[in-house]
Amino acid sequence: MLPPNVLERVRAQSTGWSAPVLLETEGGDAQHPQVSMDRTGNATVVWFQWNGSRNEIRANRFEPAAGWRGAEILSNETSPDGLEPWSAMGPRSEALVAWEEWDGRVYNIAARGNNPTIGWGTAVVLWSTVGWPLYHPRVAIDPSGAAQVVWEGWDGTGSRIYSARYAPETGWEPSAPLGPTGSDAHYPEIAVDPQGNAIAAWYAGGARADVWASRYRPGFGWATPVLLDTSSAGDAFNPLVAMDAQGNGIVVWQQYDGTRWGVWAARYDASAGWLGVTQLDDKAGDAEAPRIAVSPLGFATAVWSERTSGRSVIWASRFNPAVGWSGPETVSEALPWSGSAPQITLDDLGRSSVIWTQVNGTASDIYASRAGATGGWEAPVRISSGTLISRAPRLAANEQGSAIAVWEEAGNGPANVWAALFTPPTPATNPPSSSNLSLPTAIALVAIGVLVGMLLVLAFSRRRRPRP
Repeated sequence: MLPPNVLERVRAQSTGWSAPVLLETEGGDAQHPQVSMDRTGNATVVWFQWNGSRNEIRANRFEPAAGWRGAEILSNETSPDGLEPWSAMGPRSEALVAWEEWDGRVYNIAARGNNPTIGWGTAVVLWSTVGWPLYHPRVAIDPSGAAQVVWEGWDGTGSRIYSARYAPETGWEPSAPLGPTGSDAHYPEIAVDPQGNAIAAWYAGGARADVWASRYRPGFGWATPVLLDTSSAGDAFNPLVAMDAQGNGIVVWQQYDGTRWGVWAARYDASAGWLGVTQLDDKAGDAEAPRIAVSPLGFATAVWSERTSGRSVIWASRFNPAVGWSGPETVSEALPWSGSAPQITLDDLGRSSVIWTQVNGTASDIYASRAGATGGWEAPVRISSGTLISRAPRLAANEQGSAIAVWEEAGNGPANVWAALFTPPTPATNPPSSSNLSLPTAIALVAIGVLVGMLLVLAFSRRRRPRP
């Protein structure tokens, strides 16, 4: 658990970012952390760590009332290696982690679940091949507790995207490919909505890479993949995807136009399908590493890193379902040196949180900024120690805006995994408007308004009724 003095500092933090906390002390390099969070603020952080002979998958869970529970080993202790873990959390604080696990010949995809009342279950291999490697798992869980895992795997002629679904009532369903044989597909990403619909996106191609997407519907399965980038100018890479509560989704990616790299977006409308593409950056320099977050009502914020005038700056653009995308605005312009690897979240009130790596001249730090539902980015603040090389940030938040940032920090011995907690201001300091209420809140307020109106009409009619 978190040491008492550190836990008290975290609890005493009224709003804003806490002091950074070290999540492991094993001594070997701890790398590539990733974090997920549920609605009540519980979180799961995963990473891989060198133990002197192999890399192990490790996890540390956070509970708001108890703090950090301590690092645990998730991978098979007889496996020679475990890499690239990814976690997601469900509605009852359950967690699912998937990773690449070496069997002595190739990497397979393994997974392990956590039930908050009984702890971690047994690790299972989702997909194992004879001689063909599997990579890059991604996980998403819907409010029913059903999970989707996607990954890339070699089929003998090229890389394909595969998926496996977990249903709480029946367990794991058979794995299935999302695209044709020999499609040379890589780096899938996935998002789910409250009804269990999902969108997976990836890039594929030989001479030129393109971004593709497929949609999953419960009871129907995965649809035929759709090509999203329609330009033939250059390669398209690094797709990211997010969904709202109505089944709409947005995919962002970076694409070369023959001269420079730009950031593009495609929107899926649940009633109309894919609606075309929009370029988000200002076309002034090379834009890369886009990320996207979408609120339950369909508002979205995209962020990316763009290099102009010899340095990279973090930019953002907002999406309003009624008017579309706003013009890009800078997030880190006021800082010297370069910013990269941005991460973004969006809460129910439409407030955005972004973190990124910022070079400081001799090393690098993790910085953060916030914006309200109507815009206006706050001055960036450093959330890492400021003394070593901080990199590879990841961010997770819940619907109320509580967030946890994680990163790796090196430069004085082995790399370590650190975390910082964000406590949002109370809703009174950022009151909701009709444009940024969550879907359940909006429905509840409408129902209350209708009920109050009916009561007023009834009272008025009784007051005006003539006496017999």
